[in-house]
Amino acid sequence: MLLSCLQAYTDAANRGNGRVTAEEEIWGLEEAYFSNLYNADYVGVLAHVHNKFLGWPGNLPQPIDREGSDRFMRQLVPKPAPCTFKIERAGIRLMGEVALTQYIIHVNCSDAAGVAKSNNHRG
Repeated sequence: MLLSCLQAYTDAANRGNGRVTAEEEIWGLEEAYFSNLYNADYVGVLAHVHNKFLGWPGNLPQPIDREGSDRFMRQLVPKPAPCTFKIERAGIRLMGEVALTQYIIHVNCSDAAGVAKSNNHRG
């Protein structure tokens, strides 16, 4: 769903604990992004999105920018949702101040009747 460009990479790299720590911090930011999303904390989500963000949710006909992402997530999760998720890490590339992540996110949500629904998305 997302190809993340994270400013936080610089901060993680500057902490001096090397590549592994930077990668773990970036995966933590991905976790925080989705946690905020399913809690309908749009400000919290956008705090993790670079101003020059470009992503392409699988169900949209074209990529979206940061403002499009804001609109998309407000439609996707209009209020806090009782969901759990797991990010299956597929890859990460660190290139200077840019990090690109690839993953499959497994999401389980319950509807108002308590019926569980599952979705998997690639990011």
